Amino acid sequence: MGNCHRRTKTYSHSPKTLFRDKTLKNRSYLYQNSNTNTKVEMKHDEPLEITFEDFIDHILLLRKVISHPSLTQDGKLLNEYIDEYCQKMAREEMVTDYQRSQLAWPILWIWYVHRLHPFAYHKDCTSQLPHGKLVDPKVQYFFSDVSTHRPHPSFIPSVNLTKAVIRQSTFLEKFTKHYLYTSDLQEINRSFFPGMVRNYISFLRLGKQNCMVVPTFDIDLIWHTHLRNPTHYRQTSIALCGFVLDHDDSIKEDILKNAYKNTANRWSSTYHTDYGDNARQNFRKTSTYTHSSANPRSFVSPVPNMLSSLHETSCDGGDCGGGGGCDDCGGGGGCSDSGGGGGCSNCGGGDSGGD
Repeated sequence: MGNCHRRTKTYSHSPKTLFRDKTLKNRSYLYQNSNTNTKVEMKHDEPLEITFEDFIDHILLLRKVISHPSLTQDGKLLNEYIDEYCQKMAREEMVTDYQRSQLAWPILWIWYVHRLHPFAYHKDCTSQLPHGKLVDPKVQYFFSDVSTHRPHPSFIPSVNLTKAVIRQSTFLEKFTKHYLYTSDLQEINRSFFPGMVRNYISFLRLGKQNCMVVPTFDIDLIWHTHLRNPTHYRQTSIALCGFVLDHDDSIKEDILKNAYKNTANRWSSTYHTDYGDNARQNFRKTSTYTHSSANPRSFVSPVPNMLSSLHETSCDGGDCGGGGGCDDCGGGGGCSDSGGGGGCSNCGGGDSGGD
């Protein structure tokens, strides 16, 4: 039952909704009086803003999951939480701030993993939910007085969530060796954060059709943070790459290894700086993810945050389209006949460079 192959109970309150952009509020003492947000000018539209608040919320979630290893192991408990997540999505019990504030943290973890697969998540929400909209923590839904009756609501992810969650164990293992795993987040010097975001934006700008890009681990941390906000991620990716850069964690290590080397070379030639700290030597020591790219003709235009409560040119890397994901390489990448993307795995290194 781990991938929600069952129908959920009848739910008669699946109301029509209105959407508005939600202003992020500082809800945690870790972020109060903090102005550590990073804005990066893009080619068009509004500047990209990734907040330190979002980043730390992501770090806290990763720490929580690491302290509960059963949430990354195949078994009854994991499958029960996956089923519960699917039921809540089907019954539209994750669309408002209040509903999300009541979610148990394991449900937030499953939701997080689902969003790490932007193609699948977008498809699953738009094709299976009654109003065809993404469930996005930074989009507020308002219930109306008109209800839509769905006698047997169901939500079946197109990605196998059990396998996807288990694959995250490699990323989490790498994170335990990262300084942010043990840092005091109240006392941490936040000056590093803008540089991490700039490097992430520089990474996105390397995205090209039919070319896989693989991030360093630091870039991957920001990438995962951004993927938690799917609407904004799609808008940003289209603005910077011209298409949605996918993220997938199932690409083979040899493909990732070659793609990582190609990414490092392209980074060096584009930004005239090294890619990560000793990235080549540390290929097998520092990274985690991968991706499978979809046909760009299937991309749809983006549609216009809540804080998670813890009650996270040419390229010759083979015949891979592009994309992003996680595995034994630094970042991620994907394989397809077209498209682009990046991946993450056990490769990668530190974080260096920028634009």
